[in-house]
Amino acid sequence: MIPERHDAVVVGAGVAGSLIAKFLTHAGFRVLVLEAGPATAASLEGYMGHLATFYKARTKGPESAWPPSLQAPQPNPVDQNFRTSS
Repeated sequence: MIPERHDAVVVGAGVAGSLIAKFLTHAGFRVLVLEAGPATAASLEGYMGHLATFYKARTKGPESAWPPSLQAPQPNPVDQNFRTSS
């Protein structure tokens, strides 16, 4: 078997990763997208479940809609220590 060759590898199929992959593909590049998160949003039922998760989240961020996943850990914005410059 001959290994596939790609011009670019995009890690993460979120909004930014998906847009980058789309633009690179339309420009003629061979793109591989790697995603560790769940594929449950591919169906309407899964998408609606993610919306419900997002609406219940105390904080709203890019990762708020996704259920916890060991393959794609996300920081908890509530627990982060923010530093201010002095």
